[in-house]
Amino acid sequence: MPRTIPIATKREWLESYEHGKPEESIAKGAKRDARTIKRGIQEARLERAASTVLTDQIRQAVQKHQEDLTAMLETIDAGLVVPGTELAASASVTETGSTISIAPGVVTGHDLSGVRYVTLEAEARTEWGLLREHLKGSRVWRATDQWKKRIAEYLTMTTRLRDEAKRLLETHTGLEVARPITSSPPKRVGKRPRYRGISLPPDRRLYTWSPDLITRARIEEIIGDRSEGLLEEEIDMSADGTGIHHAPSRTPILDCNISNEAEDYMAKIDAAIADLRKTKQITDDVATTYRAAEAQTRKTKQMVEEVRLLRFVPGRCRVCRHLGM
Repeated sequence: MPRTIPIATKREWLESYEHGKPEESIAKGAKRDARTIKRGIQEARLERAASTVLTDQIRQAVQKHQEDLTAMLETIDAGLVVPGTELAASASVTETGSTISIAPGVVTGHDLSGVRYVTLEAEARTEWGLLREHLKGSRVWRATDQWKKRIAEYLTMTTRLRDEAKRLLETHTGLEVARPITSSPPKRVGKRPRYRGISLPPDRRLYTWSPDLITRARIEEIIGDRSEGLLEEEIDMSADGTGIHHAPSRTPILDCNISNEAEDYMAKIDAAIADLRKTKQITDDVATTYRAAEAQTRKTKQMVEEVRLLRFVPGRCRVCRHLGM
């Protein structure tokens, strides 16, 4: 039985042939038949071509893998924000059991014990796990965990602020916040929402978004985006004296449905706002957690950006090992 010629020997024949040595001369030196040399050279060519194709495929696979990892870093970076005041003051954030989006790819909710959490939707994706393998032990993950914690603390404090705003509004006005079918305010004053079980609200009722509006303004005052006293100037009565609304956004706050009662309710709403400003502990907590969330957001974004700007994610993962890296 003839012995198999090693592929390394056939590569040597191919190299000699490509350097100008005739097949007959190679055969003479190797003490083999010229037909064997010719067949060996052809096999070496095919083996080299297959190897080149495989190498190119692996290169493309590695490039695509790196692009996927970089895209995941960009997804994380896009979600690293402090929620806007409109969202932080929203009733939908305060409701236990609700899960809502607070930024691109970022959601918040409450766990079974009622503790607020913040999570990135990307954490459920395969690329998240692969990126964590590449950046095992990186400061990025500790910073991201701290960012989620700081945002959750901030939203917990804004929830308490809204609860207090709602309590003060109801206490001062003697009215209960209404619960309409929709949680969004109508687009113009005079268009009232429908209420569950009845076609019109009672004669006097606070709209459900009234605490949101006042909480949002108070948060903006606390973080320095709004001057104190401006909110009172923005709250106005309807022409017939049967309602109160926020003039800039034309959002209704309260309906009396009885002429000339609005002025009295205006004074009560102003008193509720004034008392909300006096809640020192909640105010301090909102300010402290906002500053901490803002600082951690900047820190975490910088770390993610530094890795992303490498244009190559260092380390290895299970995909890399499958590719022979």
